[in-house]
Amino acid sequence: MDWHGQGIAAARAGRFGEAVALLQRAVKKAPKDPVLHADLGLTFARMADWPAARTALLRAVELAPGNVSARVNLANVLRQHGDDDGARLQLEAALKREPQHALARFNLGNLHKDRQGWAAAEAQYLAALRARPDHHDARHALGNVLKEQNRIGEAIEALRHTVQQAPRPRAWHDLGNAYGAANQYDDARAAYQQALQLQPDFALSHYVLGTLDLKLGNWGSGWRGYEARFAALGQALPASRLPRWFGEPVPATAALLIYPEQGYGDMIQFARFLPRLRERFARVTMICPTALLRLFAGSFPDIGFVDTIPADEAGYTHYMPVMSLATVLGITEAALDGAAYLKTPATAGQASPRRIGISWTGNPAQADNRWRSMPFEQLAPLWQLPGVRWQSLQYGAEVPSTMQPMPAGDFLDTAALMMQLELVITVCTSVAHLAGALGRPVWLLSRADADWRWQAGRADSPWYGSMRIYRQQQRAIWDDVLHQVVGDLQRGT
Repeated sequence: MDWHGQGIAAARAGRFGEAVALLQRAVKKAPKDPVLHADLGLTFARMADWPAARTALLRAVELAPGNVSARVNLANVLRQHGDDDGARLQLEAALKREPQHALARFNLGNLHKDRQGWAAAEAQYLAALRARPDHHDARHALGNVLKEQNRIGEAIEALRHTVQQAPRPRAWHDLGNAYGAANQYDDARAAYQQALQLQPDFALSHYVLGTLDLKLGNWGSGWRGYEARFAALGQALPASRLPRWFGEPVPATAALLIYPEQGYGDMIQFARFLPRLRERFARVTMICPTALLRLFAGSFPDIGFVDTIPADEAGYTHYMPVMSLATVLGITEAALDGAAYLKTPATAGQASPRRIGISWTGNPAQADNRWRSMPFEQLAPLWQLPGVRWQSLQYGAEVPSTMQPMPAGDFLDTAALMMQLELVITVCTSVAHLAGALGRPVWLLSRADADWRWQAGRADSPWYGSMRIYRQQQRAIWDDVLHQVVGDLQRGT
């Protein structure tokens, strides 16, 4: 009986349980045959039975150290176990025996990419392409790591080559991202639309097209696209038993429960819309992080705020995510007056001349934080300005003795501190939203490919009337921004 052949046939037909049983019989009959162990391990892997796959593939490699394919498959399984170091050793051993193995090069590149080793990943992808010039996945990945190294022109070239040879939705989408990084908006839109032509339900391109529209002031289509964010980002909608409110008429006694999402800055930005909901609902309550609770409760007395989900959502008739407020309310620029809407106690104090707060980085866990943040060392020209007292607004940061550290507290404490500052200077983080929502003078230091909410090519913001925007002229180059800021501070403008 050819247990091996029948097992392979069953696996190809997708009958993995049957395939495992047949291959185990084959292994029992020939326990020292490395090919049998390798095929059994690969079948376990296709079933996502990673421990069993690891055991079988380790045995295959033990019996035949020169089996390059088994090592490559074992590396994939080890990565599923979270053993990246073990995976790297298997791939390097495979490449020592077969340096031109394109898949091993590609997988090693992916391992480096996931560790943000962009240059090492690039080297492996290039090696994979030398071994197999038609390795479209390697060229696609190469384009993305070039973008991560801010080599945008090269990234566009690699990704254009990819979509010409293998026009897949994700490749078109990533080409759109590269064009977006270069502020080539028409080309970016065309690339996202190509992705959607190939896959009309591709949520990520719907979402990013929405943010592009918002950036360019196309509010209606922008908010519609923005509603794809949950599917695009792999996030679940709130697990509510209530019907979601989409803006339809509701009974006079209806009560709305608003769920939080995204970061502190996002919730501060959209909190301005909360009072409008009282025109539709008898009661409105927002679930919000504890750090925002006191600030929001003192600013919106007609809205309820809690930091935990009410038991069984009792007493509420509808729910909605907070970032959908703009969509259901039909917000356009005309509906944004830029006025302050957050409040601090009267005891917060008055602004002191030449006392300036500064924040230079956002949440390190955010994927694009390194592009929006400024290295602290680059701020050195600011410290040379005479007569300025610098106040850190950077949570948890160690600062020089010449700067006041950020005191502990919640957002109400930070808001009270901001009221004592003449000016806030910040990169794109929650500090910018808080200062703007308080009506404090705030100078936003923006990357060249700005976030959608700061729109394109303007020095002001419809969201915050007290904001002035300083934009990079070139991506990742802050020198021109600092030069403008220093000049304006010197001139007192």
